[in-house]
Amino acid sequence: MGLKCIICETKFTTRTNLNKHMKNIHKLKPTTMCYDSDRSKWKNKCLEKGCNNSFRNNTDLINHLSESHDIKIESEEIEFVDKDEFLDWKSDIEKTFKSNYAITSGYSKDQPVTYYSCNRSGKIPSRGSFKRRGKIQGSCKLNSRCTSMIKLMEGTNKLSVTWVKTHYGHTTELEHLRISKTEKSIIASKLFSGVPPSRILDSYRNNIDEDDPYRENFITRKDILNIKNSLKKTKPSNLQENKRENKLPREVNKPVNLKKTLLSKIMNIRTKLRNKNISQLDDEVTILIEGHLDTIDELLDLPCTSSTSYCNLSDDEPALPAAKRRKLKNSEIHESNFGESHVSHSATDDHSYFESSI
Repeated sequence: MGLKCIICETKFTTRTNLNKHMKNIHKLKPTTMCYDSDRSKWKNKCLEKGCNNSFRNNTDLINHLSESHDIKIESEEIEFVDKDEFLDWKSDIEKTFKSNYAITSGYSKDQPVTYYSCNRSGKIPSRGSFKRRGKIQGSCKLNSRCTSMIKLMEGTNKLSVTWVKTHYGHTTELEHLRISKTEKSIIASKLFSGVPPSRILDSYRNNIDEDDPYRENFITRKDILNIKNSLKKTKPSNLQENKRENKLPREVNKPVNLKKTLLSKIMNIRTKLRNKNISQLDDEVTILIEGHLDTIDELLDLPCTSSTSYCNLSDDEPALPAAKRRKLKNSEIHESNFGESHVSHSATDDHSYFESSI
């Protein structure tokens, strides 16, 4: 006998029989259940010592914790203008309170409702002999439900949110948190700009606050490689074809002057910034631009050493493709093949060109 009526303590073998008993005999809605085994309990469980009650929904569990165990569960009502404002708020509280909320769908006849549950809620998946090995840190699931959740109700002119702030059944453990989409976008933009994974990794580890660390401070090389692999899947089709045919786009092979090209791009960007209202940019575009600017800032701080080929190019040397630069290690070969195509261009000319352009 796994189930028992909390009023008259009559025992039942199935949940259906207990529900009928509560409705017909006690004229009550079955919301609370005592359980004696893992097979006979709802997921919203009271984890207090000596209490074996489980509940049909989160609200009943919260009421039980407050009334029977004097545990205060805080909640907050918030309104938003649109979905973007809500998502920004959600991202902020996840970072501030070191938590993640996963979406679970719900729908009301009057208005659409979306539920976001704490990512620690849920059942620990079973591991069979032919299933993949479990994580080193273990599953993030609790085998029960955390009380913290977000209920989003979408009206015609506003969004109403009920946020249950208090978590129950677990503590803050950074190893069970996901990397935010914002951080993934920043890492992706740096990888796309050519920043090595090792340098990205160092930038997070060097900025760690020992008293108040965040999930981003514990990013691993594997996390960065996963983001890098996801970038490969989103490459444009024309780049995929060029790679398969083992040839570069035609524009890359044209010899150009590095400094003039760079200066031209800088002037073009400056003109666009003057004519563009930056406050009206999308958040994703803003994140990508910021990531690229950080990368440029890091590259400009690099010292010019003998091993850095692009630092040693003279003013009058054409820019060669990366594959050719790797092959032309011998300066004599470089002179014989490309000496005739050099254009005389002095440092003073570059300086005057830069001043006249600005």
